[in-house]
Amino acid sequence: MKSVIRRRRFLVVLATMTGLTTLTPVLTQGKSCFQILYALKPNGQLSYYSYSGLPNLNNFQNQGAETVISNGWKQLYSKVFSGGSGVLFALKPNGQLSYYSYIGLPDLNNFQNQGAETVISDGWNQYSKVFSGGSGVLFALKPNGKLSYYSYSGLPNPNNFQNQGAETIISEDWNKYSKVFSGGSGVLFALKPNGQLSYYSYIGLPDLNNFQNQGAETVISKGWNQYSKVFSGGSGVLFALKPNGQLSYYSYIGLPDLHNFQNQGTETVISEDWNEYQNIF
Repeated sequence: MKSVIRRRRFLVVLATMTGLTTLTPVLTQGKSCFQILYALKPNGQLSYYSYSGLPNLNNFQNQGAETVISNGWKQLYSKVFSGGSGVLFALKPNGQLSYYSYIGLPDLNNFQNQGAETVISDGWNQYSKVFSGGSGVLFALKPNGKLSYYSYSGLPNPNNFQNQGAETIISEDWNKYSKVFSGGSGVLFALKPNGQLSYYSYIGLPDLNNFQNQGAETVISKGWNQYSKVFSGGSGVLFALKPNGQLSYYSYIGLPDLHNFQNQGTETVISEDWNEYQNIF
């Protein structure tokens, strides 16, 4: 990064997505004891950053430099997102959902299945958003605001999905939020267009009767629309990206109630220049 994180460009032997030589499962909270931050460039190059503990600047590995995984991700997929525990989901424009798995860090030679995708199923373009809840849960939001989930055990192979691979409806009206995303550990964040961030919590699977607080949202605070993107890193970390490319984080202990946020609830700046990426997750 231009100022805070220094990034070295490495000479890396890359492979296109049609010829990855060996790929494997990742963890946004993971088996490698490192946390993973993925970064996708407009040209389709996918990289990762790893850190231990909180994402303070001095906790990043590789001297704060990105590690390139491979190219071709934007050309093939409309969305790529982490499933935690060494899984990367990849959704094609035609609605076909696949996954990649790796062991340890998502270095190219750690991917399983010779680095090839494993197709889960088709028809996922019926949803306006699909995202992981970790722990074998996939959330799926329809344009009409209906939120459902799918659950699986182990890797998300088609035969590992519960409920005969069918969705389980949670509830409706989620389109009142501009963004819904998981924080892992039974937490769903929900951001309103006015910048108000709330959360929902549940125990076990996100069935409606497993939600706490009578299924109502708990408001955290306002002002989150100062960021162009807010997303979770799991393990009590919220990342926040400003339009100028400055990336910060917030940390909390337990549930993300306002009084559980560290650093008096203020952001901790990581570094600048993250707007060189099309997506960070």
